[in-house]
Amino acid sequence: MKKADINFERIGKRIQRRREEMNYTQEKLAEALDASRNHISTIENGRCKLTIKTLILICRELKVTPDYFLLGTTHEYNPAKDIEDSLLLCTKEDLILIRDFVEMLIERHNRTDSEKKQKKRAMTYKSKKMTQQE
Repeated sequence: MKKADINFERIGKRIQRRREEMNYTQEKLAEALDASRNHISTIENGRCKLTIKTLILICRELKVTPDYFLLGTTHEYNPAKDIEDSLLLCTKEDLILIRDFVEMLIERHNRTDSEKKQKKRAMTYKSKKMTQQE
């Protein structure tokens, strides 16, 4: 079995992104973990190997599961569940924007479906008309 490579740089970027989503500075996270700001910086830049203990502490502080940092997802093969989990992290204002965006996507989808049905009816009509002329 092939040894799995751990991409500490990717993990660090995910930690940084989550820290910023939670409006934490490196200093605030460092203080909560009883670590230095420099240590948080080296983790986020992927320059140090993260221990399991530190990973768990960061997860608890940033309210996320380890799979998010390790794999980039919290629910393998379930994008809807990932979105649902992400929504829990959003502000009320963000949720309103997301709702509006989803409604816009649904309208676009419905409009596209309607246009496809109209084209199909038109093609069927033309086909019937051509058959009648023969």
